Amino acid sequence: MLKKRIIRVAIINLVVVVSEFIIIFSVYSLIFTYSAVIFAVLGDYLKDSRSIWALGVAIIFGFLIIRHFLPAPILDTFNTWAGYKKTVSKEKYLKFFSKYQYEKIEPDFKPLVKNFLPVFIGLVLLCIFSSLAVNFITGRIIFRKTEVMKRNGYPTGFSDFYRNIPEEQNAAKPIDNVSMLASIKLKTFFEDNLNYERKLDALLIDEKWDAAKKKQAEIILSTCSYIFNEAESILEKYKYYQYADYKKMEMYPFETKHARLVFPLQQIFLLRAKFHLKKGNNNLFWKDIKNNLKLYSLVQQEKDLFAKMASLGIISKTVEFIEDSMSKKSDLTCPKNIMDELLEIRKENSAFEGLKFAMVCEIEEIKYFAACGGMKKARFVKIFFVPTGIQNLNLVACMNYETKLLSLHSLSPQTIKKEGQILDDKLKKLPFYPFILWSIIPTRMDSFYLMEAGIDTKMQILAVATAIRKYKMQNKKYPQKLSELVPKFLTSDLVIDQFSEKELVYKLTKNGFLLYSVGRNFEDDNRSFTFKYYKPNNDIGVEMN
Repeated sequence: MLKKRIIRVAIINLVVVVSEFIIIFSVYSLIFTYSAVIFAVLGDYLKDSRSIWALGVAIIFGFLIIRHFLPAPILDTFNTWAGYKKTVSKEKYLKFFSKYQYEKIEPDFKPLVKNFLPVFIGLVLLCIFSSLAVNFITGRIIFRKTEVMKRNGYPTGFSDFYRNIPEEQNAAKPIDNVSMLASIKLKTFFEDNLNYERKLDALLIDEKWDAAKKKQAEIILSTCSYIFNEAESILEKYKYYQYADYKKMEMYPFETKHARLVFPLQQIFLLRAKFHLKKGNNNLFWKDIKNNLKLYSLVQQEKDLFAKMASLGIISKTVEFIEDSMSKKSDLTCPKNIMDELLEIRKENSAFEGLKFAMVCEIEEIKYFAACGGMKKARFVKIFFVPTGIQNLNLVACMNYETKLLSLHSLSPQTIKKEGQILDDKLKKLPFYPFILWSIIPTRMDSFYLMEAGIDTKMQILAVATAIRKYKMQNKKYPQKLSELVPKFLTSDLVIDQFSEKELVYKLTKNGFLLYSVGRNFEDDNRSFTFKYYKPNNDIGVEMN
């Protein structure tokens, strides 16, 4: 008899523990749900660390409510069921710290049904319906914002980027393979896995090539002869490039795969171009410049922001190299076909296209977490886990930021910097909610627009410098001001600096001219530009003889 009673009491105690756990979890879930809504409404008041304090107070307050009010009816009813009566022997202000004594009574199950079950069922139902209500409301907000994005022509999913390209027409893997092979060859040659890129770049920008440097370049070029042939064959054969698998990314958004950097191919083409220029073969020089432009035209087809920035890096380095070569060789001018191609590239919006992809990545990743990691039975988990509504609030904030960020693409750099700062300040004011599983997108995303504007300005500087050199060849003197180049050599828009919204800075020097833009800091730094060490806030320009 005593053994049965012990087992019965043990089972009852187990039920008590499980019941308390479910009630505490339900109440905390309610706290999470409603505090997320409160945080969204009171975002301006709960910025910085105040949101953490507010959440801490809410959790402590909820804990005290649970321990102060709920345990008494729960334990009393279960004790009655077990055959015990609990009375207070020493009462404290907080019941949790009071002392009790127990006496045996006749077991009774009715108080449990009458006092406990309504509270238990009510709390669970309140938790479920509150979570569903928040999920529904935030879900409707997301649906409306998605429709607005579609009307504005913005992508809303990875399927918007997919192109059905046959494998035999896709240059992604061939370029990836030959780039990897070039990287291995160069690492082996320089015997340096970490700094070979810097050493190759130093050889490329070295102004004085002695016999040793020339011999070193010859060895590199002969070592990479197979790579040159393979790369040129790919550039001639393929017209399409798509590295990412957008179908897989629809199922799992973290499936994004970035192509290897095309730095080795870009640099060895420029190295060979410099070698040809040193030998006086201008045609082969421009042929390798053209190869780099073909490489760009392929890589820039990828929608990934990472690939877009890599492709802009190809153009930036190529234009710097042309300007550097022209500054050292007074009779060298950029051919019209290459200049026209660069000016067409200047009209593209690579940063805008890349940011659209980044926006979809952020949205899809948050949706994935909101769906509980793509679990098939996610509907059940959504109700009892940290409510999806919290993730939805994060998603709404992300969509608001991204759509405003994309709307900046057609503005001037000065306006982009000003509006981007305002946008980031608003983002920083959003409350920090520690239980969100995915952080809000990084700030200063508008810098990609300014980065592209800087590269566009490099192409603009090259076009104006080429026009000045052509003017000199025809008139045996340099123009006194840039307006003399319009409209015969240039269109009027090319002499305007998009950063200062005035004419480019143009000064005649003792042996040539100085031409530059004020750059991304919007200040004239007195021609503080260099080809060796790129500083994004410096002036962008060239000095030529």
